[in-house]
Amino acid sequence: MGRSLRFVVVIILVAVLLRPGPSAKAAIGIPFGADLIAPGSNRWDDVERGLFRRMRGNIARFRIPVGFGGSPSQVEELIDDGARTVILTTEDCDFTPDRTRADLVGRGFYSVVERHPEVQFFIEVSNETNICGMDPYRARFWMLETREELRDLDRPNFGWMASMPTVLRDAEIILSRQDDGAVGDVYDAIAVHHYGDYNVWPLEDHYEWVDVTNLVLTQTSLPLYVTEIGINDPATPKPEKARRILEAVAQMPDRIRGVMVFAITEPQDNRWPQYTVDGAMADVFASRPDAPEDGSRAPLPEPRHAPSSGPPPVQRAPRRTGARP
Repeated sequence: MGRSLRFVVVIILVAVLLRPGPSAKAAIGIPFGADLIAPGSNRWDDVERGLFRRMRGNIARFRIPVGFGGSPSQVEELIDDGARTVILTTEDCDFTPDRTRADLVGRGFYSVVERHPEVQFFIEVSNETNICGMDPYRARFWMLETREELRDLDRPNFGWMASMPTVLRDAEIILSRQDDGAVGDVYDAIAVHHYGDYNVWPLEDHYEWVDVTNLVLTQTSLPLYVTEIGINDPATPKPEKARRILEAVAQMPDRIRGVMVFAITEPQDNRWPQYTVDGAMADVFASRPDAPEDGSRAPLPEPRHAPSSGPPPVQRAPRRTGARP
């Protein structure tokens, strides 16, 4: 190899090595926030709510069953703190029409939806049904039935989100088209979870998270929300986990319209120490340039490749084939 050719090769290699890649400073362009696990604790204001403000979140996932101890007033506080999209999540495996209505309407959360037309709400139906042992055919039945029975709750700022299990086979059954229609026909969005040992995008292929996500991308045309994301490795420092998560979100497909970190919870909750958000993680999350300036009532960043700002309009779903009038 001649001297001039070697020089050219060296220049090319240096350029490749120095080429900037995604970083925590990259604008992620979609709503980013957290899954709040223990809102019933007595540390809500100074820990859970404080961390959400500190990370400058603008999307929040909030569990509405009575067992989680949360209240409608706490959802309104998250809205005051900057949440412009709120995911209200049902019980993991009990999301019949009666139970969902009791938690959503009976406990006062639907009144928050009515009082805040400027906020995009979703009801996320189910959570990792295979983990709690629910048969996927039964899960599919109740997803369709609950959606049909609660049509009276439809509002422009209130959408329906079907949450996927963690294994591909169950997800295939839930999304399958049968004589009674398909979940993708009557829901407005799909929820998926992303976990990895060290990274979360591209997803590590020894888990089925990537298969479930690809199934949703190919079998439906609906927007996706990552309602849980986290890095497992206990040895990786929390700020580095936060940086990798932001890098991952900046690379995700355009169909993903919001991401929530798992999880913000009370200090005494030691079930998932490798995942829980602390102050150091919150500070890294707050460094993204498209975060709200002060964490309070700031507008969302303009969605990626969207013609206008603001939350995506809810897609009103048609009635299922053979549904009752």
